[in-house]
Amino acid sequence: MANEANRSWIYIEQDPAAIGVNRSIDVPLVGDLRAIVPQLVDALKESPRTATPELAAWIKEDAAQLAELAETAPSGMSPVHPARLIVEATKDFPSDGIMVRDGGATTIFGWTYSQAKPHDVMWNQNFGHLGTGLPYAVGAGVADGGKRPMMLITGDSSFQFHIAELETAARLNLPLVCVVAVDYAWGLEVGVYKRTYGQGSLETGVHWSSDTRLDKVAEGFGCYGEYVDRDEDIAPAIKRAYASGKPGVIHVAVDPKANSEEMPSSTSSGPGTPRASSDPSSRCTTRELGLLMREYTKLFIDGQWVDPAKPATLDVINPATEELAGTVAVGSSADVDKAVAAARRAFTTWSTTPVADRVALLENIAAEYQQRAGDLGAALTEQMGAPKELANGFQINLGAGHLATAIEALKAYTFEEQQGSSLIVKEPIGVCGLITPWNWPLNQIAVKVFPALATGCTMILKPSERSPFTGQIFTEILDAAGVPAGVFNLVQGTVLASAYRCRVIPTWT
Repeated sequence: MANEANRSWIYIEQDPAAIGVNRSIDVPLVGDLRAIVPQLVDALKESPRTATPELAAWIKEDAAQLAELAETAPSGMSPVHPARLIVEATKDFPSDGIMVRDGGATTIFGWTYSQAKPHDVMWNQNFGHLGTGLPYAVGAGVADGGKRPMMLITGDSSFQFHIAELETAARLNLPLVCVVAVDYAWGLEVGVYKRTYGQGSLETGVHWSSDTRLDKVAEGFGCYGEYVDRDEDIAPAIKRAYASGKPGVIHVAVDPKANSEEMPSSTSSGPGTPRASSDPSSRCTTRELGLLMREYTKLFIDGQWVDPAKPATLDVINPATEELAGTVAVGSSADVDKAVAAARRAFTTWSTTPVADRVALLENIAAEYQQRAGDLGAALTEQMGAPKELANGFQINLGAGHLATAIEALKAYTFEEQQGSSLIVKEPIGVCGLITPWNWPLNQIAVKVFPALATGCTMILKPSERSPFTGQIFTEILDAAGVPAGVFNLVQGTVLASAYRCRVIPTWT
């Protein structure tokens, strides 16, 4: 990170024990955000920051990308394409308004195609909940005193969780318009069914009655309601809802096929990223789009990046786009044998390394890990379709947390203990074969590798062939941190070669 040296971390937390868990903090502050943030704002009001010279260019570039999105969002469909719904609903929303998001597929279309840039946006994706949109909007309206216009953009399924809060909005006469994308289904889950079982599966439990009219439900609660199924009617309907002087619900019928099959990939959380067409014959491959594709052609054995004994590669598919994300080298039993031999040799010296030296190595790894956090997050998104917020947040932090725990445990651990006339010595077990699954791949690697390094073991890592990119970057981190030759080895590929060696070599020590 180019600006890391100039960055200071200010951390506000009510629990002092939670501060500094996974990174060092420059300015720790114990207290409630509602009390501390106003104090910080007041303290800094006499020292305004100067905008970076690039800011104006970024704003201009962003505006151009938004305009391109508005132009390219499919139009003229009935039911409406979800991307066009977002464009039409947000294009006139004021910057001083309060925007609230909710839903699965609708939120993904929303963060990609939204034309609005309000100062206040509320949503709950990072916590994994649905149905919070309407309660959040009501709460925001109460806190604001009903002074500013509010818009909730939500999917139909999530909207129904707490639909009774429309009565609260009507009773308080909040200036809220709910724009609901209605495909009469859990669209995100329909997409999962299609990708997992193919077209025409039963899609059990993810569809509901197409006779439901959410605009009529709204009228029953004393709100304004209107049904829309054409692009050109969305913005006028929203305008009429605000003019009614009541909270409003705009029931927008959206194309269910587009809603479940054409969601922007989780790697395109901002505007301007190519999106797949609904017509399979028109889809571009990663290579055709000119995007960078990962190609890892080497294994890491005995401190060196080496070619596999038998040249072979494995394709890695991004499940979010169903396109080729890259390739990795495939190891064989011969490569596993070489890695085991290297680990055995290294164990002789690494197992006797002083604790202080192992701590120093782990701290070097921590520094490299922090530098490569962005690369790890991008790899997580590409190989398993993880949303950027999840990949760069919780998944990266889990790995860092395991590393911090290993360092602290190693510093305090007692390897020799006198009990009466006996001396109990706890020694590293030997060479470890680490085969990790595809889900939470960085966590699975970190929770095995860091304790093994801390205790003086050597190892061979075989990540899942479905999520191998993180293993590759993880290895680059260890290599850059100075892990001695043979202590850590990486053999990519299918599980078969590794499983075979585990059978024929019951103990690698």
